[in-house]
Amino acid sequence: MILLVGLGNPGEEYAKDRHNIGFRFVDHLDKYWSKDSQPIELNMGKAKYLLNFKRLYEEKTSSFKAREYELDLEKETAAFFSHIHIGLLQPLLFMNKSGEVVQKVIEGFRTDFHPEHDMLVIHDDLDLPLGETKLSFGRGSAGHKGVESIFESLGTQEFSRLRVGVGRPEGIKEAEDYVLSEFNKDEQAVLNEVLNQAELRIDEWLINAAKVNARENH
Repeated sequence: MILLVGLGNPGEEYAKDRHNIGFRFVDHLDKYWSKDSQPIELNMGKAKYLLNFKRLYEEKTSSFKAREYELDLEKETAAFFSHIHIGLLQPLLFMNKSGEVVQKVIEGFRTDFHPEHDMLVIHDDLDLPLGETKLSFGRGSAGHKGVESIFESLGTQEFSRLRVGVGRPEGIKEAEDYVLSEFNKDEQAVLNEVLNQAELRIDEWLINAAKVNARENH
């Protein structure tokens, strides 16, 4: 199992906030992977991969919303084939309790799970400008309460994160108020482009995670 966790706060009043960018990424991935029955073709270096996603189910409880996908991954002209399950998770106990939800979900898995190569957490980042994303591994939280909660619950910070830039507030506006504010029209257009570009980046991360899984299981 591979787990992609989008961080945010539950409730319609927070849905469009900068702090909820992780939720929006997960919703976007769900639409992207389920929109077409044809495999997604992806070139990485000289290799060409075919990714075939199949949506299995959706579950929503008081503490989380989850979707599960089945991914058949094939490398053209080479004897590589991987069949893995992917979970898309949105914790619903507010940002500072995200780790409790992630830990509980992982404990329910019936297969071995290793956060260091099986988990990607997606969240907003004040240190990156709007329109920029960055994959990080083992990095500190930089004060992000959702990330800190996962560190505490899992007892490790050794996992991958996709940090999505929202920029820093101008003038005297506090960072906490800023991340709980909505994007304006121009910023929303930039965010839409970021969401589309991230499809490729996350698919590449999945391919690398699948390769690690294949080595672990043989």
